[in-house]
Amino acid sequence: MKIDLHCHTRKIKSGDSCNRNVSFDDFVNKTKLANVSIVAITNHNFFDYDQFVKFSKTKNVKVWPGIELDIVGKKGSSHCIVIVNPKDVLDFKKICEEKINNQNPDTFNISIDDLVNSFDCLDAIYIVHYYKSPSIHDSDLEYFKNKLNGKNNLYLEPGNLKSAGIFIAHGLQTLIGSDVSNWSEYEKCEIPELKLPIESFEKFKLLLSKNDNAIKTFLDKKYHEVVSVTPFPDFKLSLEIYNDVNIFFGGKGTGKTETLKKIEAYYKSKGNNDVVSYYGADKKKQYSDIIMVNVDDKDVVLIGIEDDDLELNTILNWNDISITSIKDYVEWIKSKKTSSKKNFGFINSTFDTVITAEKHDESIKRFKRINKGFEDIDKNEISKIIDQEDFNIYKTIKSKILNNARKNAIDDLIKYHSLKLEKLTIDKMKNIYFSKKAEKSKPTEAGFVAFFANLSILSNRLKIINQLLDMDYKTRKITIGYLPDKGKIYIQKKVSLNPDLFDKESKFRLGQGNLTTLKELKKLFIKLEDKVFSKDANEIIATIKEKLTDLKINSLIDFLAVKGVTKKEDGNDYNPSSGEQAMLILNNTLLDDSKNVFILDEPELSVGHAYINDVIVPRIKYLASIDKKIIISTHDANIGVRTLPFQTIYRVDLGDNKYQTFIGNPFEDILRDIDDSTKTLNWSTTALKTLEGGKEAFLERDIVYGKEKY
Repeated sequence: MKIDLHCHTRKIKSGDSCNRNVSFDDFVNKTKLANVSIVAITNHNFFDYDQFVKFSKTKNVKVWPGIELDIVGKKGSSHCIVIVNPKDVLDFKKICEEKINNQNPDTFNISIDDLVNSFDCLDAIYIVHYYKSPSIHDSDLEYFKNKLNGKNNLYLEPGNLKSAGIFIAHGLQTLIGSDVSNWSEYEKCEIPELKLPIESFEKFKLLLSKNDNAIKTFLDKKYHEVVSVTPFPDFKLSLEIYNDVNIFFGGKGTGKTETLKKIEAYYKSKGNNDVVSYYGADKKKQYSDIIMVNVDDKDVVLIGIEDDDLELNTILNWNDISITSIKDYVEWIKSKKTSSKKNFGFINSTFDTVITAEKHDESIKRFKRINKGFEDIDKNEISKIIDQEDFNIYKTIKSKILNNARKNAIDDLIKYHSLKLEKLTIDKMKNIYFSKKAEKSKPTEAGFVAFFANLSILSNRLKIINQLLDMDYKTRKITIGYLPDKGKIYIQKKVSLNPDLFDKESKFRLGQGNLTTLKELKKLFIKLEDKVFSKDANEIIATIKEKLTDLKINSLIDFLAVKGVTKKEDGNDYNPSSGEQAMLILNNTLLDDSKNVFILDEPELSVGHAYINDVIVPRIKYLASIDKKIIISTHDANIGVRTLPFQTIYRVDLGDNKYQTFIGNPFEDILRDIDDSTKTLNWSTTALKTLEGGKEAFLERDIVYGKEKY
């Protein structure tokens, strides 16, 4: 249905077109042709009560009383449309007559103060020209808002629907009408379309209150999909599920929970991980799940450790370097004295260069660090914050640095392996020569320098290892929910590589049951650092390698462990009661904005009306405003009514395992049988009868139910 909130039916001001004059018959025919179901008559500086009464008699369109007034602020003049509840039409007529008092419509104006003071006693909405001539000044607009004392009934009218869409993007509340100047072409006017049929002025205001950006009501086609589920073997149900609040209510035993589980299974079957659920009857397990902390390899980032610092290859690949014995030199000298033949040059050559992988390892690590640094920079999309010329310079510098770092790493690697090959070649040639002779070769190297260099590398690595295994834990907060009077409740996740900080209840990357072995390994690393230059070193290394191999430990990351402690906002430990646990589970279910489907089964169980009102309902409304699917089974009026559900599914037990299903919403105030649309129920009456909470719970919801319902 379409709704026209700015409609002229008479030429009033001298500048108005005569084509604004419309007869009753043309009004009926043209609104029907344009598929307009609601019209607010808003003539310039004049309210024609008699015409309003006459036009209201048509059955095809609802007519609301209104007026377009010239208003004056401190910064200039503008136009403001005032539309009131038809129930207030007589009071509206009286105010209009008193204020205008037969003044010339071309010269009449009213101040913002007088406007609000006059009409705000009525059930009214205000729509002011904005970036539409004559447009209200921003400072006058702000004054207007303040004058209304926080009432959410002031909207902006731009020149067209396209401008309205731009205003939405900037968070402005916007409404728009035809502003018709020629009734012969009324059906060609830009007239917004409602997503839902509206039964009354009250329901329209209710719909406007649903979203901060009221124009969404008109411009957006609320996305929905038809979900077919089979809650019971002999019962198949097809439902329209909207990107909004979808409420199931009805008596116990009508299959609501089963239906929700099937809907959850439907969305999970799509293969994405964007579904989260809460079932009020299964609180204990759900609470255990939300307070559980698990080991995540990304936790090392929290600790602040580079990947290279975690490596254990120095120990796992340890090869002892032996020192050349004095005996080898003695035998070479003896052999040399008895030999009378001239030897080749390489026979007596030695190798003085110490060969270690330390230098080329550092070059590779440096390249990795530089490359990661650039990757981190690129993730921030710096092209969006610097101009193209500077970005091109950055890319050039980045390329040069990476190429040089890569070249240095390759050069060091080649040099390392070249030296190893050179030494190997000399040793092989010596072995081949002296295998044919009764002579001994001169040892290629004494081995002292290499021996101590190798141990020095091991010693340095052990210092890093032991520092990491002796570090204090780092923490991060994981919010799990909110409790009244307690504030935010969170899990303090403790993370460390130090096995001495944890107990058997902690979570280990290596798995439970290995705490003792990890502690033993820590002691061995400490012992090895102390004994690294002693004769005991090789024995300790062998023991460590054996334990590492048995546990399949390849890196210090395998020492990673976590522990969770529940805390209040003030930092003190806290053990929530059973009811508080239910609150936290429910709150936690609704916390993750990255999820798209939220399924709640009887969320009101054990949590109390106050928590539902103050915490849960606002959160549900927020999720609906960002187009999430919220599917709820409830008996609670606070949830069933105050969330303003876009879709309501009402289940009735007819007995003999027969059920009837109705769908509808509070804005239209109708529930229709899904099998026979001629069978209807009144939404308000049905909700009042079915939802729990008593009369007191509903007294706050007059706008939904109407006082006469009581």
